[in-house]
Amino acid sequence: MAPSGLLVTGASFAAFRGMHWGMQMLPTPRSAAQDRWKWRNICVSLVHSLLAGPGALLGLLLYPPMGADPIHGHPPWALVLVAISVGFFLADGADMLWNQSLGQAWELLCHHLVVVSCLGTAILSSHYVGFSVVSLLLELNSACLSVRKLLLLSRQAPSLAFSVASWSTLATLAIFRLVPLGWLSLWLIWHHHQG
Repeated sequence: MAPSGLLVTGASFAAFRGMHWGMQMLPTPRSAAQDRWKWRNICVSLVHSLLAGPGALLGLLLYPPMGADPIHGHPPWALVLVAISVGFFLADGADMLWNQSLGQAWELLCHHLVVVSCLGTAILSSHYVGFSVVSLLLELNSACLSVRKLLLLSRQAPSLAFSVASWSTLATLAIFRLVPLGWLSLWLIWHHHQG
């Protein structure tokens, strides 16, 4: 699936770059006017999180063999979900390079490089797709983080919406970030002898 995975990655990159560009045409809330780029970037990240996170959760619920064999067991659509995410991380990295200095962006660029390397391995080899889908559960927490950041940028911090976003961020941190990462680690420990 490497050629079609690369095609999906390229299409995803173009779509997310287009979304970054299109967001420039939309008005930014007055309270976030000082940091328009950050507002736009977080909005695009939220779109990715809302696609990848629920997609990964639904995929794992509908296709449990990915959890049983995260190296080899996956349906074709799972590879598409992973390829869409690689396209996003490449597009987001390009957006950061275009709009920030390297000094401002290097930490996130390093994160994106590691993510693209890991998920890209799944696309190119058609292996480890289950691991990649499990790792995309983290995007459910990222969605809550993005909503919280948007509320902060729009100066709505002391509000019910902000409180809900903050508590949701904590809950999804435990459920969709710590649990999947713990499971991935334990799976590797339990299966280290199989090689």
